[in-house]
This record gives sequence, C-alpha cells and structure tokens, in this order.
Amino acid sequence: MFVVAGEDGRCESGIGRIKENALNECTKWQEENNIVGICELYAEGEEVVWDGHLKPSK
Repeated sequence: MFVVAGEDGRCESGIGRIKENALNECTKWQEENNIVGICELYAEGEEVVWDGHLKPSK
C-alpha cells in the first residue's frame, strides 16, 4: 500500500498485489485529484513500514 498526503491535508492511497501496481494506483489518484505530494510506501502485506511522516514535494 502506498499513500500520498497533500500539503492541504487531502490524501489518497494505492493498493496492489505488487509494489508497482500499488504505486501506479496511488499516482493515478494523486494526479486525478491534483494532490501535491509524493506517494510513499505505507505497508507491505500486514506490516506497516511507513516511517511516520510524509514529505511534501517541492
């Protein structure tokens, strides 16, 4: 699962069987909803791997 949190507080996610599919889905929703930010890895399987913050893009 990948997530993106925008500078304005809006967020989207992407879920897939493989990382590439999850990232592509996150990016699709990010672009479609004009969210400024970076899609970051949140979880692999049942394990949360997110480091606790999302970095907005510059």
